[in-house]
Amino acid sequence: MKLNINLTAQSIICAVLVMATIVGLCAIFPFPFKLELILEVISCAATVVTAVGVLFAYSQLKLNREISVSQFENQLFMEYRRIIEKLPSSVMLGEGITDYELADLADDFYMYIDLTNEQINLRMSGKVTKETWIVWRDGIKSNFLLPSFKKSWDRIKQSTSNFQELRRLENESFMSDPIIWDCK
Repeated sequence: MKLNINLTAQSIICAVLVMATIVGLCAIFPFPFKLELILEVISCAATVVTAVGVLFAYSQLKLNREISVSQFENQLFMEYRRIIEKLPSSVMLGEGITDYELADLADDFYMYIDLTNEQINLRMSGKVTKETWIVWRDGIKSNFLLPSFKKSWDRIKQSTSNFQELRRLENESFMSDPIIWDCK
């Protein structure tokens, strides 16, 4: 808000200076200046000031969008951390777990799978940046190489037909970008 007020004040000051300059020139050289010329110069100055204001507003909107996207992506990262922290470190280190332990952690793995599928959907709709998608995709691939994640995912795939986007990403070796899937 402060920047917008400063820009408006600067625009007004600029317009006043232009008008003062024109009036001063008229006082010094009264005969060659016509009212039409003065009005045209003022109109041009106003157009320039407006254009500068529009460019500034565009840059502010673009910056605000980037900040919003970044905050949104950070919220999803925090959700990922919240889910992953419930899993034993042995799972994240690639150690196998028993079927009993897998059953005990089934809800946590399901939440991870659901979040992963949501991340894919968000990329499909263009709501996350390419850079973020690459980080997420690589993380998804790394997690699915871990025995416990793979085993849990295989069980989930057998029990439901949901998570079609994640299935497709897996079928494409975790290398594709979902934002282009609708184009194929």
